[in-house]
Amino acid sequence: MKVQPIILVFLLIFCCPFIYGQTKKISHKSHSGSKADFNQTFQNNLDGSNFGMAPDWAVYNAKLDSVIFVSDSLAILVTSNYRESHKNSLSSWKPGRELMHHHQLFSQKHSLDSIKQVLKSEYHFKNNIEEVVFIGYDNKNKEKEKLKENTAPLISIDNGENHGPYFFALLFTFFLSGMLLFRKSIRLQIIPIIVRL
Repeated sequence: MKVQPIILVFLLIFCCPFIYGQTKKISHKSHSGSKADFNQTFQNNLDGSNFGMAPDWAVYNAKLDSVIFVSDSLAILVTSNYRESHKNSLSSWKPGRELMHHHQLFSQKHSLDSIKQVLKSEYHFKNNIEEVVFIGYDNKNKEKEKLKENTAPLISIDNGENHGPYFFALLFTFFLSGMLLFRKSIRLQIIPIIVRL
């Protein structure tokens, strides 16, 4: 007799994940949806929408502040969200950074003119692209060559006697471990003598 309730409990536990409390049709009706609109909503996957939500009177626009070249596979876009309110024309700024991994435009070393041209034509930022700060991108390789010609190479002479702080830390660690092992070995030698007495 006690076996039947146990089987019933295990059957309910097994079936519970497959039972849903609210169907999509009930959800659609609870959000003031009509029967005529249900098929269209279900096909377009609009059931996740929040029906009846008040419209936002603010328009969000992105402002590109700077583009930082890190490596061939990584660039950082520093942007601000520009928010305009149509009701009282107030604006607020929210800073943000986005990592661009393996992006064709930002990750490879293109000329600065071509990057600015693509940003103007294909990306819709609020500010003028000429105001954006580009770090790590250069437009003229001639300036680099001039800098290389004008600078003298630095030569460091290592005579082998210059020990850095890591050498002294390693030496101190060896000294401490030797002292601890020495003290422990002395204690181990004294204990058998005390036990014999």
